[in-house]
Amino acid sequence: MLATIVAAAAVVTLTPGAAHADPPPSGCTHGFGWQDDYTWANCTSGSGYVRAVAHCASKTDKKPVNGPWKPVGTQSSANCPSTYPLAVAHDYDIKGP
Repeated sequence: MLATIVAAAAVVTLTPGAAHADPPPSGCTHGFGWQDDYTWANCTSGSGYVRAVAHCASKTDKKPVNGPWKPVGTQSSANCPSTYPLAVAHDYDIKGP
């Protein structure tokens, strides 16, 4: 019985703790591009990805358009299509590594 307790204690002490999680993206900013048909977004710290979201409008409707996922420290841009040519709002999404 003592051997069982010692063996169980050895397993508990040799089991690694929880893995250290990388911090999520932070320091994020977003805005309109220099033309009326796109928006941009970037994050300056943390780990993971960011993508720009443009809210694009036609004369009668609006729709969101997502840019590509880009690593933290680089910029994503979302371009409105010719059928919804005007970016009327901007936003962003983030995801961890």
